[in-house]
Amino acid sequence: MAELNITQLKKRINTAKGVQLQYKALFEGAYELALPQRNLYNRRSQGEIKMDKVFDSAGIMAVNGFVNRMQSALTPPFTKWAELKAGPAIPPERKQEVNKILELVTDILFSTLNSSNFSVAVGEMYYDLAVGTGAMLVLEGDEQMPIKFITVPTANLCLDESENGQISGIYRDHKVAARGIMATFPDAKLTSDLSDCIQDNPEKEIEFEESTYWDDKDQLWR
Repeated sequence: MAELNITQLKKRINTAKGVQLQYKALFEGAYELALPQRNLYNRRSQGEIKMDKVFDSAGIMAVNGFVNRMQSALTPPFTKWAELKAGPAIPPERKQEVNKILELVTDILFSTLNSSNFSVAVGEMYYDLAVGTGAMLVLEGDEQMPIKFITVPTANLCLDESENGQISGIYRDHKVAARGIMATFPDAKLTSDLSDCIQDNPEKEIEFEESTYWDDKDQLWR
């Protein structure tokens, strides 16, 4: 596979959306009963009541318990829950030296994570994981927060698979206010319509389809 043009990419996205649509009723029912406040399958307005189909708290309590257990067992906040160590490819006589370096790298890694929004974002991701698929976007940050994490709800997410069953395409729908387009996509080449919209109607929300796919030919993600 070479780099896709817009027409090919749109066709691939639409195919993935068609597969996702077959599961919409299943996911919508699960979210209505177990995660009503996070249900984006029903396009309701902000602040609208979403608990109208919940008559028993068992589903909500089960999901909350799952999230608490996952976070406390795997990624407890402000805790060094992983450690980098020299593997079998490192010669035995160099392992002590390498481990000292990796200990410093581990400290830097967790210092960065603890100064970011990781703990909040991973908790949100576990809620989606309880129902089916959890997804997180990792973005370059700034001096105050070097890495930014964004949880992508399953309602905004489409996936496709390669011939061997591995994920080969990840597609995301999301909206950005016109004034935030350049901050979100710093390298974007704007059309004249978008430039005018940013200037004249900066609060207007623009819907984007964001695509990441694996290029078998060049062996990289595009």
